[in-house]
This record gives sequence, structure tokens and C-alpha cells, in this order.
Amino acid sequence: MVGHPSVHPAFGSPEVVELIDSLNPTIMRRLVAVLMLTPLEIATEKLSGQNYPTLHVVAQTKERLRRELELEAGDDSITRTVKKRLSRLFEEKFAVREQHIVATMLWPPFRRLEQFRATISAAQQEQAVDPRP
Repeated sequence: MVGHPSVHPAFGSPEVVELIDSLNPTIMRRLVAVLMLTPLEIATEKLSGQNYPTLHVVAQTKERLRRELELEAGDDSITRTVKKRLSRLFEEKFAVREQHIVATMLWPPFRRLEQFRATISAAQQEQAVDPRP
């Protein structure tokens, strides 16, 4: 492995890193630009507001990232692998919590939760509407 003293858990194994090292540079540029940078750049921009609230966009941003990482019929095996691993990593590390749901419901344009059905469980939706134990 060239230049990879340790393997990030998102890649899963040294074999995946070796595969990435052996990729055609054109394919790598496409993967980085389309799969990683564009959706992550948008998410980072939306969530890093210093002069405006962002709590209400957390669930929406996670849902958008989830859709961006959905497998498509034309995806090659490398793209599919990267999308699967990133999806798993986002599920583990990017939690939508109760305060995000409440902030979304209170923000006038996002009061309806239908757009987040895949991100927010039915129990979370119910608890946000009626937080009694």
C-alpha cells in the first residue's frame, strides 16, 4: 500500500485501500468529485452556519446524503462499494436526535416530516409530536 500507514475504518480493509491505489486516475477523480465532494460540500456548507441557526437542517441534510448515496443501476462495482461504505459510516456517525426533529418541526418550511420517512423512525416521529414517556 502506497502512502497508507493505517486504514481508515470507512474503507474496511487494506485490500480496499490497495484497490483504490490501483484505480485509473480518471475513475478516482470522478469518484471523489461525484460521490464525496459534491454532497459533502453541500452538507458542510448547510451545517456550518455561524451567523444563523442550522439545527433544523440536520435531518434534511442527512436525508439528502442518504439519497445521494443510494445505489443506481449504472454504478460500477467500485462506486457501489464506496457508496455502501459511506452509507454505513453516515448511519453510524450522523445521528438524527430528538432536538433535530423538534427544530425541523418548528421551522415553518419543514413542519411536515414526510420527507424524512427513511431517516426518522416512526417512533422518533411519534415522540417528537407527543414526547410523553
